[in-house]
Amino acid sequence: MRATLFLEIGPLQEQQYSGVAMVTLALTRHRLLYHPEDTRFFIGQHLIGRTSVEAVVGAGSGSLLQALIVQGIAATDMVANEVRRCPLPVALFPSVKSVDDRIFKRSLQVVHDLSILLNPELHDAETIAFHGGTILRDLSSNDRTICVSSSTADHLAIYLGVPRERIVIAHPGGDHSSLFETGTGVLAPDAALPPYILVPGTIEPRKNIDLILHALAEHPRLTDAYRWVFFGAPGWLIAFENRIVYHHLETPYAASRIEWLNYVGDHCKAFLYRHAELTVYPSLFEGFGIPVIEAMHHGCPVVCSFSSGIPEAGGDAAFYFDPTSPAEFVDTLQSALRRCRLSGTAIRNRCLRHAADFTWERFARTVDEAILKCAAETV
Repeated sequence: MRATLFLEIGPLQEQQYSGVAMVTLALTRHRLLYHPEDTRFFIGQHLIGRTSVEAVVGAGSGSLLQALIVQGIAATDMVANEVRRCPLPVALFPSVKSVDDRIFKRSLQVVHDLSILLNPELHDAETIAFHGGTILRDLSSNDRTICVSSSTADHLAIYLGVPRERIVIAHPGGDHSSLFETGTGVLAPDAALPPYILVPGTIEPRKNIDLILHALAEHPRLTDAYRWVFFGAPGWLIAFENRIVYHHLETPYAASRIEWLNYVGDHCKAFLYRHAELTVYPSLFEGFGIPVIEAMHHGCPVVCSFSSGIPEAGGDAAFYFDPTSPAEFVDTLQSALRRCRLSGTAIRNRCLRHAADFTWERFARTVDEAILKCAAETV
């Protein structure tokens, strides 16, 4: 008996895709390409038509999906009606469950991290209340829980008692080959750009940008030698400009030695990674650390924190530091810059080799295997 997968695509409504939305996009693209007849897409109680889903995936636009929903174009039927027509309906939730999953024969869910439970001080009260109130409910009805790292899997087993045999580990990817196959021509590989260092991530406490800003304030030569380019959408609890003022960095900020580009699209991101001296990722806590592997897919060396799931992303190709130690960060950064000057080509090639093992296609196929095994238990 063939299973029909019901994939919840609510995260694709986000205006700017990162994290959960990127995972959802990868799963959606994969199912459209390889399993179109065995896949249904839904948000909450409503089925979303395949034509609308294809348009949204092609555009990479949450705004488009929202517009199609508002105009009454996207929704085609109620999920419950389609479930009754399928002999073996299996649900996959890339994030929180938007419906009571008891209507399905089997249910799988992707869990990205437990930071709201382990580091609540890094989140706003609304997020803690919402996710804290759903995580135990969701986990209790999962037939399989898909974790983006061994670190997250350990946290689920140790702190929430999820049986190991019900956990599947699927590392996210960092490649966007379908986006860049026709776009690489505009990324001049030997463009004469001033040297810069990248810092990706949403502007929120967990990303730990204060560590970097503190180091730049203490060591002005770092902004003399390099531009520091931050990019990522505004988040919660902190604002970039306020942190600049707090660390007394108004002068290098006004001189564009420190910049914040806000959210950038994938083509711009690729350009930034390909021409950067290196990428710094100082996050205090991550389920995996997609920006680490994204940078390496473009041959960009990475200096990152040795915390939570991040070493699973960086492997032996990254340079690590304690995210609570500004002094160790500066030492690691300077060591990495020296090594890149001496052996830059070898380090970039090492990044490319490491990143080749982390693709969205491999992630989606691992999820496919979990779906098949889960569905087979019903037969």
